[in-house]
Amino acid sequence: MAAFDVAANTIWNCARLRRYAPIGLMLLLVAELSLFSSMFREAIFHVRARDDFLSVVGDFCYFHKYNEALFGLSIILLAKFSDYKALILGQRHNRFLYLTTHLGSVSLLYFMVLKITTVGTGLPSGALIWLSGLFFLALFGSMATAALMLASLQFWARFVREQKRSILALLSFIGAYSLISKRFLDDYFAEIMFQPTARAATLLDALFGFEINTDAAARTIAVGSFSVELAPSCLGYQGIGLIILFLGAYIHFTRKRLIFPNVLLIIPLAIAAMFLLNPVRIALLMAVGASLSPEVALLGFHSAAGWWNLMIVAILSIVSINRLKCFALRPATKALQLSEQNILLVPQLLLLAVALGTLLFTASFDWLYPVRVLVVGAILFHLRAPLNLAMFRVNSVAMAIGAVVFIMWILFVPASAEKAHAFGTALFSVPLVGAVSWLVFRIIGAVVIVPIAEEMAFRGFLLPYFEEVLSGLSSPTRQIGAALLSSAAFGALHGSWVAGTLAGIGFAAARYYRGRLFDAVCAHMTANLLLAVYVLAGTHWSYW
Repeated sequence: MAAFDVAANTIWNCARLRRYAPIGLMLLLVAELSLFSSMFREAIFHVRARDDFLSVVGDFCYFHKYNEALFGLSIILLAKFSDYKALILGQRHNRFLYLTTHLGSVSLLYFMVLKITTVGTGLPSGALIWLSGLFFLALFGSMATAALMLASLQFWARFVREQKRSILALLSFIGAYSLISKRFLDDYFAEIMFQPTARAATLLDALFGFEINTDAAARTIAVGSFSVELAPSCLGYQGIGLIILFLGAYIHFTRKRLIFPNVLLIIPLAIAAMFLLNPVRIALLMAVGASLSPEVALLGFHSAAGWWNLMIVAILSIVSINRLKCFALRPATKALQLSEQNILLVPQLLLLAVALGTLLFTASFDWLYPVRVLVVGAILFHLRAPLNLAMFRVNSVAMAIGAVVFIMWILFVPASAEKAHAFGTALFSVPLVGAVSWLVFRIIGAVVIVPIAEEMAFRGFLLPYFEEVLSGLSSPTRQIGAALLSSAAFGALHGSWVAGTLAGIGFAAARYYRGRLFDAVCAHMTANLLLAVYVLAGTHWSYW
């Protein structure tokens, strides 16, 4: 063991390797944990059906979400403090011991998951207590040894001591998010919010000639033959929780230019706005379902309208915070100017807005995707001069990075035979010319429109923005921190956060290689082109 540890420390002390080893190790660990947790999240889900306190074990089917949130926010904490880099790189401790212990903990965790998911809900509580105890021991053991592989115990002790406020804020955020998503709150909020929400929706629909019938016991409302159950998640309390978290984080990060306690008034105002907008969403949902299409109402409008409510309240709240004299020390007096930097956000923001707009009228299949391509394509053509689209050039290194991102995406995002079957069935349910036309627009969107819009926003706007935020750090640390932060935001926009984050890191590397934004666009186009070929050649429709 001593010989292995000497060899490990010798490799670690290589100057060139040490510069990027901590970041690489962090990425490796989060990939390991995320892949592992995604393996058992479906298998362990049924344990949540138990009636006793051990159903909490089943909640770890969502462990990957907490892991991803902790990883992303720990990047923010570490990137802010330049002296921690020297502490991590300069330390000497027994990494081989922690590596072997970590592998043992991960193996035990995997074994425990197999046992728990095999026996299901039928195992007596006494036996499951022992299994669950070993499960949590292995879980936290793997996390602790992973942290110690990265840095020594002395480092983490200092980090917790010096950053206790940031860590407390981080844990509070995750705890609050967990709280608003827990099932035991559903009945409580449903009892409070069903009647006022149903009554307000009834009054609104009556203005347009729709008569809503309400069943308070079953928590259902109906217009004619179209009936829906207002589940607790439909009553708006989760949206209220999200707007509280969002505004709390925004006020915290911009607190130096705000007036306290005045600015805190925006939170109850936002809560009231979310509460009042939710009956509007329900009333429109019932109108769409009764007069247009029940499928569109339930599969498209239902979720999209909720996001519209959240965005409207969030945008109005931020504008109010920045423009009202009672909230800001130096209120903004001018509307947002489309500077050379701000204009980079326009295609992506428009892409998101059109996607949410078309989702309002989309059922099980996104037939309106061509609208997205045409609208965003038109704005890109209109802004081709200020966006310097004529500067685009193909680069072999960028294409190679795109190929690596494609391979990584296939490895990290498992294909779904069920989704692929549903997609293919819906696509070819129309005449062949219609299916082919949709596919042409889908390929243009994926290979041309989306890469340009996303790279303009994330590597053109957000990457330099984070470099400016981290301007106090040395050049390599600043660039790595900016790449990680912008990539974490990029990952949040995709279904798989880890795969999206790693793809973002690849595109940021292409951007940094020659200092050209269009190298990132080229890498993104290459990855999406290869994915399109893979999807079409093997009918792996679930990737679309």
